[in-house]
Amino acid sequence: MSEVIQTLKLREYSQDEINAASEEFDILLEILPLVLQDIIKFSTPKNSINTKKILHKRIIEQIKTIEDSFCYPIFLELFGVNYEFSNLNPKFIDVFKGITPSSLPTLPWAYNRIIYKESQEKNYFNIKDTKTLKTNQSDFEEIIKFKPNEFLVLFSRMNDSLRSSRCSELMEIYLALSLAKDFGFEVNSIDYQKGELKKTNLDELKQRIFSYCKSYYLKFEEYAEKENYKDPVIKDLNYDSLIIKSLAFKSKIIEFRNRDLRLFENFDKEEKDLFCWELKDILEINKLDITIAPSSPTVNKLFGGSGLTKKIGEKIDGGYSSFAKYYQNEWILSNLNSEFNVISSNLESATRKDNPLL
Repeated sequence: MSEVIQTLKLREYSQDEINAASEEFDILLEILPLVLQDIIKFSTPKNSINTKKILHKRIIEQIKTIEDSFCYPIFLELFGVNYEFSNLNPKFIDVFKGITPSSLPTLPWAYNRIIYKESQEKNYFNIKDTKTLKTNQSDFEEIIKFKPNEFLVLFSRMNDSLRSSRCSELMEIYLALSLAKDFGFEVNSIDYQKGELKKTNLDELKQRIFSYCKSYYLKFEEYAEKENYKDPVIKDLNYDSLIIKSLAFKSKIIEFRNRDLRLFENFDKEEKDLFCWELKDILEINKLDITIAPSSPTVNKLFGGSGLTKKIGEKIDGGYSSFAKYYQNEWILSNLNSEFNVISSNLESATRKDNPLL
């Protein structure tokens, strides 16, 4: 991997660093098929627990190589990938599961909106036939830029009902009020408690809704890495290769995901089961009851236990308490039954062999 300082934001890169990041995407494109190949093997039931442990270690190391690369944060920047209410970089597995096929790489400071030439805009008025309508750069008339650069990103998040359904509704109300005013339409409101129609001052109502929207904007702003969206330190750099390589990396993710939509769901399940085997082994080594999952502090004190609880805390939703319930209420019971059936079958075979009359 290159020696580019990973704490830099894309806007702070020199041309040499941009070129190095672009080249590093080639390494990730080679690693990605290996990760997915190992995950498929890991999720195959026929493999032994020891084989799964080897594969799991290799998968984790390969994913760490991707996440620790300096071009991975750039990939997240270009595609605007983030956790809903966190400034932490998303894990690769979450990116694999969640990135949308239609997403395109965009330089963080270059979000904009396009107004087409009037003749092209009028072509879109025929709303029945616009699905096949194609637009080229020659059809552009104006590019609308907003300051601050992150405004359109936050605007999009405010419109996302999955992030905040109420914020999305208020945005829709504000747009409806604005259009109604420009159309010259009448706007009335009904007092919900009294059930009476009351006179509405449209400007005052708009201002009230705007104040709510502004409060949401400020909340969303808290989770935006605003430093990422500032104009680049060095002007007129060439990002074309970087954008092309990042798009190729995303396309490869989508390609593998389409082959098996449940690939990482199976991995998560197998990973949790592998942790269950590790806990069972730890309990057996320490001569403890394998049917009961001890508390996290107790496991931490056992030989090999602290490493396991750390992995569980990082990998399992709900942490150790959720894992302990799964181990004790589901996994160990199922595996004890399986072991009992195997032992019973072996005993039965031995009995028949020793006594041919049976």
